[in-house]
Amino acid sequence: MACLICESPIGKIVLVGKERLESLSVFKEKDELDSLELERYKLEEDKTNPLLLETKKELDAYFKGRLKSFSVPLDLKGSPFTLSVYKALLNVKYGEVVSYKDIACAINNPRACRAVGNANSKNPISIIVPCHRIVAFNMGLGGYAYGLDMKRFLLKLEGANFKGLIG
Repeated sequence: MACLICESPIGKIVLVGKERLESLSVFKEKDELDSLELERYKLEEDKTNPLLLETKKELDAYFKGRLKSFSVPLDLKGSPFTLSVYKALLNVKYGEVVSYKDIACAINNPRACRAVGNANSKNPISIIVPCHRIVAFNMGLGGYAYGLDMKRFLLKLEGANFKGLIG
């Protein structure tokens, strides 16, 4: 499997895929990412892979506020429930925030708020599958695998406006 390591305003981003993007991981601290990680997952950095280069280009445009929707093909994996959550996340527009309950209702399972949160926390392609746009029912910030500061940063970048961004 090929990977590409990119610099970004939120840290190093490791993209993994070949013809479809399989994962996007963020490493906030310089020491978090080293060649041992790449070796452990049998990844080789490929600075020529068209998919990974296009993904990097789209991420660069996103962080500059020029891209509101990603077009790279994704290879999402998971149970039918998890895939339905990811599909619903992809429908949440740039700068918009919705609650876990909103996503549960969107997939016709309104009592599955916690399960939606669990699926959300395992999202392997964060930012592109925009789990940062999902907030608590009371419109508080909720959680985020990469921390609330990063979630705040991404939502502010997108111009989201709600009470959870204060603080």
